[in-house]
This record gives sequence, structure tokens and C-alpha cells, in this order.
Amino acid sequence: MSGTIVIVNGLAAGSAPQVLARIDGPNGYRVRDNRAGRFDVIPGIYRVRVSWVYYHSNTIKVEVRQGAQHQVAVCPTPVLSLTRIPLIGMLPQLAASMIPGTALRLRVIAPGPE
Repeated sequence: MSGTIVIVNGLAAGSAPQVLARIDGPNGYRVRDNRAGRFDVIPGIYRVRVSWVYYHSNTIKVEVRQGAQHQVAVCPTPVLSLTRIPLIGMLPQLAASMIPGTALRLRVIAPGPE
């Protein structure tokens, strides 16, 4: 039996309908730039990161337990809203594109049964 990692997109649907997931796990398990929101994986510790356009989130560790669904929420930061201001938003946009976790933050939502 496996566990599940679910990416919950907290960004506005019109602005970011899909984020790209990058997951590294045990036994050489790797996912790169995948738009799927649900990943069935074997129990173990996984490193999860997402990206959208040229913004990258922080990297978090998720300990997957057998038979559990582990939700990872993608949350925008105040810096992301600053990047949308004409002219002024160029500086926050540059910083957010260079420093992971500045525009997008990941957090683990408590796991529950599948």
C-alpha cells in the first residue's frame, strides 16, 4: 500500500491554474516539472518544491506514511501581489524570481486517511 502527496494550489485560478511540481524521494524517485496534483508514492521522506512561471517555492520535506494522504498547500506571499504593480513591481519581481520562497510558500496540511 502506498501514500499520496496532493498539491493544493492556493493561487487564484485565473492567474495560475497549474503549478509544476518537483519531488525527490527514496530509491531514486524523481518527478520533474509535472502538472499533476496527485502523486501516489511509497512511504518515506520526500522533498517537494513547486514553480509557476519563473517563481519557485521553498523546499519542504514531507514524511509520507502508508495509506495516508499528505496535502501540500501552495500559498502566495505579499511579494507576489507587489509584482503586479506596473513599473514599481519590476524590483519585487526580480527578487522573487531569484530567491526561492519569496513569491510562493509551501506548507504541509495535516495528513489524513485516504
